[in-house]
Amino acid sequence: MILLEINNRIIEETLTVKYKNALARLKPESIDVTVADFDGVLFHISNVNGDKTKVRVSISLKFYKQLEEHGADELLKRVYGPLLTETESGYNVSVLLDMENIPDDWEEIVKKVGLLKRNCFASVFERYFRLQEDGDVSHKRAVINYRQDETLYVEAQEDRVTVVFSTVFRHEDDMVIGKVFMQELKEGRRASHTAPQVLFSHKEPPLELLDTDAKVGENISYVTFVLFPRHTCAAARDNTIDLLHMFRDYLHYHIKCSKVYVHSRMRAKAGDLLKVLNRARPQPTSRPNERKTITYGENVYKTRLSVGGARDVGALSANGRSGAASCSLQTILLFIPVDIRIRFLSHDRDIVGVDALSHPRGPQCAYLSYLTYYVADAGRNVHIVYADIYCRCALEPSLVKSIMLP
Repeated sequence: MILLEINNRIIEETLTVKYKNALARLKPESIDVTVADFDGVLFHISNVNGDKTKVRVSISLKFYKQLEEHGADELLKRVYGPLLTETESGYNVSVLLDMENIPDDWEEIVKKVGLLKRNCFASVFERYFRLQEDGDVSHKRAVINYRQDETLYVEAQEDRVTVVFSTVFRHEDDMVIGKVFMQELKEGRRASHTAPQVLFSHKEPPLELLDTDAKVGENISYVTFVLFPRHTCAAARDNTIDLLHMFRDYLHYHIKCSKVYVHSRMRAKAGDLLKVLNRARPQPTSRPNERKTITYGENVYKTRLSVGGARDVGALSANGRSGAASCSLQTILLFIPVDIRIRFLSHDRDIVGVDALSHPRGPQCAYLSYLTYYVADAGRNVHIVYADIYCRCALEPSLVKSIMLP
């Protein structure tokens, strides 16, 4: 599974660009960037008093007051030292970077600033890891309300440190996927005997929190990590803190990824089923009403006749249509036609539009009379040269005669 980055990449990339521009002796530019992070954390990158060579990075955590009780200020002073500056209004911690005096290890400074949120969070874990190591278990349990309606509990015992996360599932499907996910974590010790013990409880808090005001509800779950000295010793302490402080975000991130994967599989399966249904659709057995292809095998007779005595078509006719004219065309068929289409042609264009097409049915012939045709573009005289006749018959016609009447 994907592990989320413990640092803030936007902060690191922004500061890296600032340092590189300063090293290249480029003209400094002002900056005012606000960056959001997990757990409602906000970063603010700005200049101090309009000085473009002084870059200040501030962080705001809603639960910083609770972290201060467990040595957050002391930890930050140890990690950042002289970089700490006067805190910006509305924020909890600020560090100042001087672009005129760039140290040789500026890349390490950038990484430290990117880990500002992690280092604030680490204070509570480091304190209780040391308490367990020293055997001091008299301190009360730490309670950190790191999100709205969600709480972190840390307690040191003689042989272990217990860390409990409470989390709220906003949707029922999140709860179902979350249970499956936590069951896999619970059984993770089968693959690695050195992994910490993971306990999962739904609706009600674990036994460690029975004497507290821990919330109870249908959408509330508790995840307990039992950390032994091999997880809290100096050699493994940093890695344990990196994984623990991102656990809640890690859990919900993978729940959302699982939902996306399930939805994509459902859409793909629905598409496959639609293809199967389309292939299983029965073909119509009845003869279609309209035939798009004209071939001899479909009982279609085509003939072209010369229109020798047809007159020129003028620009406007008495009925108001462009270039309208009329003539009589008689077609005698041996069998009754189903469909008759006639197209008149001139030397350079087709004559579009056919009106007054009538073919009274008789026992053995069809008669087409008073065919009216007209040209589309007015203002030009067109001499009719040819007329194409298409006859679709119930049976193949054995005789077709076409006569153009004057």
